[in-house]
Amino acid sequence: MQPIYPISAESCRPYIGKQICAVLHDGTQITGTLSDISQHGLFINQGYTNATVLSTKPDVVKKELKALNNKAQTSAWGYGGFFNPLLWSSIALLFFLPFFFF
Repeated sequence: MQPIYPISAESCRPYIGKQICAVLHDGTQITGTLSDISQHGLFINQGYTNATVLSTKPDVVKKELKALNNKAQTSAWGYGGFFNPLLWSSIALLFFLPFFFF
C-alpha cells in the first residue's frame, strides 16, 4: 500500500479499476474499487468500513497477522465437536423415525 499525496484527479487516475483503501479525516477506512473520479470526488464501488490495514514494518505485520488469525476459532461440528452424543443420537433418530410411522 502506498499513500497518495496530494490527492488530486491526476494523481488518482492511474488507480481507476484497482482496489484502494481511503482513510477519512475521522480515521474511518473505506476499501473498494475506485470506479471514477470527478469534480464531486472519488466514486468507490463495494466500499467496506472498518477495514484492517496492516503496518508497513515487517516485524509489526507478523504480529498483526498473528493477532488477526487467532481471533476466531470455529468448529463445523458445533458444541462438543465430533464426539457430541446429542449429534449422534439425533442422527440415529432420523433412521428410526420411518419405522414408527409405517
